[in-house]
Amino acid sequence: SYTIRITVTGAEADAPSSLEANFTKDVIFQKVQTGLAPVEYTIDPNQAVNFFLITDLTAQGGNSNSHHNSSSSFCDVTIKTPSEIEGRNVVSTLEYNFEDLSHYMIKYEPTREFDYNDAVFTVDIIEN
Repeated sequence: SYTIRITVTGAEADAPSSLEANFTKDVIFQKVQTGLAPVEYTIDPNQAVNFFLITDLTAQGGNSNSHHNSSSSFCDVTIKTPSEIEGRNVVSTLEYNFEDLSHYMIKYEPTREFDYNDAVFTVDIIEN
C-alpha cells in the first residue's frame, strides 16, 4: 500500500472552497486555506485518485456551486521533485493547481483568463 500526504500550499480566498476525493467519504479540507496541517490517507497501489474542488460561487455573484474534478481542464497537475520527509520514502510528488470559477464567470478574473491559483496543494506518494 501507499500513503498519500496532502498539503495545501496556496489558496485564493475570494470564494470558499472545500476539497474532496474519490478514495474517502470524508471532506479532506472543509475550507481550502494555507496553514492547514497535512493529512494522510492509505490507498491501494491500483487505486485511482481524483480530487474534487467544490466552491460556493454565490460569494462571487454566481448562483450555485462549482464542482471541478482534478482530471478536468479546471486543474493543472505537475510532477515535482519528490519531497523529503524524514524517515519516509517519498516516491513521487504531484502539485495540483485548481481554478474555482465556472466558464461563465471568467469575467471575474482580472486578466480574463483562469489563473489556476484558487486551490494549490501537493500530494506526496509515500511507499509503506
